[in-house]
Amino acid sequence: MPDRFFQSERKRKRPSSSRGGASRGSARGSSHSRGGASASGPRRARADSVLSAGSSAGSSTGADDLDARRRAEAMDDAAFDEAAETAAEKRVRMAKGYLRKVRDELAAEHAEGEVDAAAMDREIIASRLKQDVDEAEGRIHAHLGPHVTDVQTCFVPLAHIPTSLALTPTTIYVATKRGSIVPVALSTLRPGQAFGQARGPQAAAEPAGHRGDLLAVAASEDGKWVVSGGRDRVVGVWDVRAEPTWVAGIRGHKDAITSIALPPLSNPSAHVLSASLSRHLHLHSLSTLSTLDTFFGHQDAIPSVSALKPAAAVTAGSRDRTARWWKVEEEVQLVLRGGGRTRVAIGPDGQRVDAAPASRAGEREVDGDADMAGEPAKKRPAEQKEFFEGSIDVVCALDDSHFLSGGDSGSISLWSTGKKKPIFTYALAHGLDTDAHNPFAPSSPPFPSPSSPSLASASASASAPASTSAPALARWITSLAHVRTTSLFLSGSHDGRLRLWTLDDALRSFALVRELPVDGFVNAISALAVPADNVPRALGPGGETPSGTVERASAQRSKAPREIVVAAAVAQEPRLGRWIRLKAKNGLLVARIALDAQGSAML
Repeated sequence: MPDRFFQSERKRKRPSSSRGGASRGSARGSSHSRGGASASGPRRARADSVLSAGSSAGSSTGADDLDARRRAEAMDDAAFDEAAETAAEKRVRMAKGYLRKVRDELAAEHAEGEVDAAAMDREIIASRLKQDVDEAEGRIHAHLGPHVTDVQTCFVPLAHIPTSLALTPTTIYVATKRGSIVPVALSTLRPGQAFGQARGPQAAAEPAGHRGDLLAVAASEDGKWVVSGGRDRVVGVWDVRAEPTWVAGIRGHKDAITSIALPPLSNPSAHVLSASLSRHLHLHSLSTLSTLDTFFGHQDAIPSVSALKPAAAVTAGSRDRTARWWKVEEEVQLVLRGGGRTRVAIGPDGQRVDAAPASRAGEREVDGDADMAGEPAKKRPAEQKEFFEGSIDVVCALDDSHFLSGGDSGSISLWSTGKKKPIFTYALAHGLDTDAHNPFAPSSPPFPSPSSPSLASASASASAPASTSAPALARWITSLAHVRTTSLFLSGSHDGRLRLWTLDDALRSFALVRELPVDGFVNAISALAVPADNVPRALGPGGETPSGTVERASAQRSKAPREIVVAAAVAQEPRLGRWIRLKAKNGLLVARIALDAQGSAML
């Protein structure tokens, strides 16, 4: 019970409302000003004297010396400014710090040795910032076509038919029709212990691996995840930081998984895109090991998917003759229709005529028997043939708005999301199939006739080479790969050549740079710029560039020197069937693209 001394004998008034309090308070204040000091003056003075007496008796430290002073002493000026700054001020501070770091790196490099004026101009801060932004966004900024000096190759034989591969800075993961994944060390090119097949009883509900053929594999560039898929319709997730360990199998596809893409840029949650023969595109997350979304739209199987970022992807629709650009976050698709018709000049040898040395276009000189008699060589006009694209089988993303596609017509098309049709098409990129590998030749019936003696004899006649009178079809494009942020890309088929192309500066066309000999079907290609220390020793030091020039080019960059490495899965038969079988070796073709000093500085 409170002491009666502190209780007032006056009756307490009802507290005023918030609306009238201000007016009544102002009225009382005006009356105090007119009448002099108010009645509460003596009580306020006594309360102030009691407070000062208590504070002096209890402690000699004032209120200003308590918590506020100790907090100010614990937080210095820099920490206080950082805690009080806004988001915009933080971005400005981080940008200034990055510029200061770039200046210090350039100063340290210039202090180590003599640098000419041209090198000083190339190392200006603006170009460095632009290059860093382009690499982070995946934009094409290094046009390396004229700077390719040499290409060295090495073949690694494998026991089983490879169907897909994934290239990382340290390891190449090869998927096979056996259902296994073979890791190959990049520096030594030695295959390791295969993994991927499910162990244990066949009736296990959740097998730790795959059952059946593997048709797709992808890997993260940080060397943590490997994602695989195949005939069993399961997206397998593997942790390969130490020993390959099965993490989980993500289900949801209704048919065989044909392609998997793990975007390398702006992908902190490790999102994965998978396509299948069931005409669906799935988005998975490795952080939650679940399927986030399913996309519909294609009217036929999806044999290929490609993506640089998880927010955008491109897919091929095979027989629906469309390529679709997906905006994953907005769940919007842009339909780009192929199925075009190309007219190509075919020479007497059955191959494409690129440039005619004769006076008139479309004609080429052909040596004949009359040349022996001293007569001039005959001029035979090149035959014009039309090829229709009936299927888009493979796609490859270049940047945020461009991609490549290839199909059964043998054409490679360059697309832009700003146009509905290709902006450039190179017809018969891998020539015509003149080796009698046409399984649809009219001279051999597709089904055994009733008069056939047996099915075995009919199948034997169908497997025999087609007659020379059968029309030669175009070699379809089986694989495409792009060297990220550069103008170089590669294409493969079954013509015995792996072709290296370069885009022009305006991204309006492309041209052939080199051809690499390879026997068999090129079922998959992957290309990556890796550190120079990880380049296979079997390929040797690079190029025709002197070592001193390479050292100076390396000194001009703050980053570690990098080299372009290409890996191709070569097989005797296509990855999705066995309708053609070539006399070739199953294995892995690894190539190194050597650049001159200027090209190495741009990489």
